[in-house]
Amino acid sequence: MSKNTDIIEIINNNFRDISSINISELSLAVASPSRKAIEHRYFQMECVHDNENKKFFLKNILEESEQLLQFEKISKNYKSIELKDTANLFSVLNNEKFIILDYLEDYKTANLRQLRDKNNITKILNFKKNLSKLKRLDNSENVFSNIEKYINYIDNKKLPKFHKFEFFTNSFYLIKKKLQDIDKDLVPCHVDNSASNFMINKNNDIKIIDLDFCSNNDPLSDLGSFVAEVCLFKNEINPIIEEYYGVYKQNLANRCFMYSILDDLKWAIYNFIYSKISKRSHIEFMKYSNWRFLSCNQKLLSYDIGQIMENI
Repeated sequence: MSKNTDIIEIINNNFRDISSINISELSLAVASPSRKAIEHRYFQMECVHDNENKKFFLKNILEESEQLLQFEKISKNYKSIELKDTANLFSVLNNEKFIILDYLEDYKTANLRQLRDKNNITKILNFKKNLSKLKRLDNSENVFSNIEKYINYIDNKKLPKFHKFEFFTNSFYLIKKKLQDIDKDLVPCHVDNSASNFMINKNNDIKIIDLDFCSNNDPLSDLGSFVAEVCLFKNEINPIIEEYYGVYKQNLANRCFMYSILDDLKWAIYNFIYSKISKRSHIEFMKYSNWRFLSCNQKLLSYDIGQIMENI
């Protein structure tokens, strides 16, 4: 039995108001050089629902991904977050580990040029501000806990250490010691700011997708993840801070920059792990890992990190 036939059977068993089902697997284009869509398989479902022709987007978490993620946490995010600028949730099938969303017709993955557009940045930051006003999520994982989880995973699974392991881990613990004790309000944040998670249509409307990693977090950690994706130079952080907070403050920009370093490191280690455990050899996990390690290394060596951390 084919994978698509299996999915049709699952849908038929769970939904009596869906018929004439056609399933096709999607190979998603990823515009970001820094991260690959790797946790799920993706499908488009065309069907008749309540006597109307409909399209849905299906995410099915991979077994290898569950070594690092928990479907229960992921699915709770989709159930809890209701905002107009993301795809509407249709249903979650916990046993089969499916998330079913409305298909974003006529939207395409944004490229970095589009993400760097000032008007689009404003739209994205407005989404982040609206998200931060929602009820707190169940998940409060942060960049510190994630990096430590990935480092421990490497140790527990006896995977080989990545290049310059001591340099990166020592830098991480140094930054963590400084950042984690700062008083901060934890609010719902998007966190996963890969370019592939921003969809745009011909009218320049933007939808933010992939709520898997959303958590209660320091907003500056979310902004740090965003600038790690879209900012080519450190001083490009300044207008983003001013747009989000309504005023520019150097200590906030510095904190955002330090979080951008940690975001590089988080995704570098994450992809490094997949390069060792994944059976999907067609995905160049090490390419994405190395890109983020290089970005992290460049920031650590090109700036006076000690001086920056004195004013955060």
